[in-house]
Amino acid sequence: MGPEDIVLHIGRHKSGTTSIQQALAANADGLDAQGWRYVAAGRARDAHHPVAALFLPERKRTFAAGYDLAHVRNAVEQELGAMRDRRAILSSEMFQSVSAPGSVASLIPPERSHLIVYLREQYAYVQSAYAESVKIGQVATPFEDYLDLFTPKYERFLAGWKTDFGAARTTVAIYDRAALIRGDAVDDFCARVGIDNAGFTRVADANDSLGGALLEFRRRLNALSGLPRPLRRRMIPSLIAIARGHRSFKGRPWAPPGAVARFRQRFVEPNRALVASGLTGGVGFGAPPSVEPEPVALDEAAVFAEIWRLLDAREPNLWRSVADVVRAAAVDHAEIRALADALPT
Repeated sequence: MGPEDIVLHIGRHKSGTTSIQQALAANADGLDAQGWRYVAAGRARDAHHPVAALFLPERKRTFAAGYDLAHVRNAVEQELGAMRDRRAILSSEMFQSVSAPGSVASLIPPERSHLIVYLREQYAYVQSAYAESVKIGQVATPFEDYLDLFTPKYERFLAGWKTDFGAARTTVAIYDRAALIRGDAVDDFCARVGIDNAGFTRVADANDSLGGALLEFRRRLNALSGLPRPLRRRMIPSLIAIARGHRSFKGRPWAPPGAVARFRQRFVEPNRALVASGLTGGVGFGAPPSVEPEPVALDEAAVFAEIWRLLDAREPNLWRSVADVVRAAAVDHAEIRALADALPT
């Protein structure tokens, strides 16, 4: 292997990371034919590479249980050392949480590396991150209030990596369909590193989302302290299933235009600095944002009743257990009372 023969993909949250990783994992033969290898040692199928956890002192764990990180590190070092004339790609979402990028140099020498990271315009990012956090049961805060809590600091994040690995070895691109090559994260990534993916197997998007009244329904359930964690996890497949079958249960979270404007105003100057520093494809980082129309008002009680009916039809034992918790909590919780009132009698 020669200079800059390792591509380190810092797979930031909600920036096409899973799609890129799945495409690389599914096309090992196509990569090999072009002299590339998606590092396999220690990797859990196609997901975030656990070796990144080595550089997170505050959480020495991985996304997949049962890993011996020292063993993973040794395996990665051996795989990289044995490649000779191959170029390697290492991708992990956990790299975005590394506070001291220089520590990664002990495994991946900066002089042999090229970094790629995608950034998402902050409001588009918060919409996607919020919907995901609500879906998996982590957030019960209303979206408009959540905007005040969401503070991505791209400039600080990039400064550490550019300082320790070199600005010339760092490609920072926009995750936005208007900026991505052919509007696709996989096509864009492959083009940037020099991979011809024309004949690659296409992998379906695995990140199903919730939206509309279904997202609000889930948000209110998240406020229930009486729901055991295993029960919360078991709810997710049913919610995803009915979202797939109903367009009204998709879509991005909405906030009033004034709240959106205040949120975006916080990032005007940082984004100008990002564009000036060489951000490629600065769509959405300087142009006036479009105003999203207010959603059509719905009969909340009727929609919640329909959601209960659909969920009960899919997995009655699970959702009747959830309904019991909702009824018990409704006495002291106004938002939960609306869910309880919509339960079938």
